[in-house]
Amino acid sequence: RDCLLSRGLGDVYKRQHYNTTTMKNLFLITLSILLLASCGKTPQNGNLDGQWIMQEMYSKKDVNSTEYIKADRANPTIWNVSLSMILISTPGTNHNGQTGTTTCKMIYKGDKLSITHTFIHHRTEDLLITDPNTTCLESVGIRGNACDYRVVKLNSSHLTLCSSRDSLIFRKKH
Repeated sequence: RDCLLSRGLGDVYKRQHYNTTTMKNLFLITLSILLLASCGKTPQNGNLDGQWIMQEMYSKKDVNSTEYIKADRANPTIWNVSLSMILISTPGTNHNGQTGTTTCKMIYKGDKLSITHTFIHHRTEDLLITDPNTTCLESVGIRGNACDYRVVKLNSSHLTLCSSRDSLIFRKKH
């Protein structure tokens, strides 16, 4: 009587195979959903996104000048680019006259990068810089409170930006 009521080992192995297959399928479906959901998390700006360390900066005396002069770089300047923002920091200095951090709104299309708004970054708030003739950001490569750049070189490790008066050369921090 016992042999008729109990299942054989073959039935047990079949149930284990079914459960294993079901778990594998659920895992693959979950993984597929996660991959599809994360597709929107790719860098919006391609190679431009990330931390860039300014290596060199060359400036003209005025727009009509043809001669570039290499700027002295005592402290490293870091441009952290993400989405439509740039966070510029210069550790150990007050490059904007108040703090060592400036936040910028930017637009990046093709070979053009435009900084449209600049803010002095404080711990509790960001103060908009409204003076178009301000000189407080020249040490980090921004003339006035907004600036247009031509992207001369951009790859996974190097970036060169040129405005009407400045040429900025960056290395990507990995």
